[in-house]
Amino acid sequence: MASKVKDKRFLIALLLFTFFLNGANFSTISAGSEEVKKSSGKEETKEKAAKKKKGSEKVEGKTDSSSSKGDVEKIHSEAVSLYKEGKYEDALKRFEEVYSMDPNPVTLFNIGRCYEKLGKFREAYDSYKKYLESGDKNKLTDAKEAISKIEEMPVKLKIKVNPSDSEVFFDGKPVEGKDSVKIVETTGGQHTILARKNGYESQEKEILLAFGEDSELEVKLEEKEELQVSKVSGEEGKGKKIRSKVPLSIHGSVGATVSTSTTIASYIDAVIGLHYRIKDFSAGISIDNMFFSDSYILAVYPSGSYTLKLPKRFSINFSIGFGVAYLYSSERALDEDGSVLVESGHMWDLVVHADAKVRYDVGPLMVQLIPLHADIMVGAGSIEPAPLAQFAFLAGVAYDF
Repeated sequence: MASKVKDKRFLIALLLFTFFLNGANFSTISAGSEEVKKSSGKEETKEKAAKKKKGSEKVEGKTDSSSSKGDVEKIHSEAVSLYKEGKYEDALKRFEEVYSMDPNPVTLFNIGRCYEKLGKFREAYDSYKKYLESGDKNKLTDAKEAISKIEEMPVKLKIKVNPSDSEVFFDGKPVEGKDSVKIVETTGGQHTILARKNGYESQEKEILLAFGEDSELEVKLEEKEELQVSKVSGEEGKGKKIRSKVPLSIHGSVGATVSTSTTIASYIDAVIGLHYRIKDFSAGISIDNMFFSDSYILAVYPSGSYTLKLPKRFSINFSIGFGVAYLYSSERALDEDGSVLVESGHMWDLVVHADAKVRYDVGPLMVQLIPLHADIMVGAGSIEPAPLAQFAFLAGVAYDF
């Protein structure tokens, strides 16, 4: 009996031990499957992230060549359709996108067409120029015609000048009009503007006008600072300049003369003059001193002049005057028969003067050339022979205060 009880206890203990071992193994498998499940989930998450990253790269344009070509053709078709529908702004954006992906020269031509339709002729001009520079021949004739058309488009330039009575030259030609605002009808591109006025610093500049668009330009001339103050009391006066308010001109020239009289053969002519300016006109007095081998003529005449401004700092000054001529001869001049041609001593006559001066402005001074300088003694006085004409070719300088 005791033996049976022992056997039962042994069996029970064996069963419990077996059950314990089986429970531990089950726990281990469950935990293992859970780890596998978690690990599998992590692998799945990594795979999704990789796919998502790959998808985002496609959106940014990092695709293979076949896919990129397809995108270019699709966007290009959209651009053409938008252009045909008259949606030039949207078409322009599409063509620019196409060009950024595939820089085909013909796309540059299409971009130029869009800009032209939008009235942005400068951008259109630049696009056509870039197309020509590419060397492509497909749209060569069309691009050249488009450029020529843009270059010939008429535009208006409104020039606001101060002072209002300043002279304005556009591409070397004077701009008419006495108002402060002057209108020029021209074409786009490179042009030259010159504005000037006596007593003011001239301004000459190169300008670039937009194609097909009206433009405005403001020009302000600064007065010349002619006189330097040497003595000014106080610290504030040191180095200050004052501007001349007296519009005076002084000029001087020397040269050679010829005469209509074989008796009075002249050699040297010297002229000085002082004139008061009123815009392009002036009035003053001149002294003309002609030296001969044995005598000389001194002519003094009030005169008036007009200055015609030309491009590139050139001008022509026309002068006419009327005055008195004084002749001094050191000895009597006789002809072959012994007749008296010119008496010795002092003589006088009325004189008419005319000249034309070609001037070039070099800053404070003007260099002048006088190809025509004439003094005509009319015969109203005692100078013989009369009438007598003296012609001179002179060169010198002039200065405007």
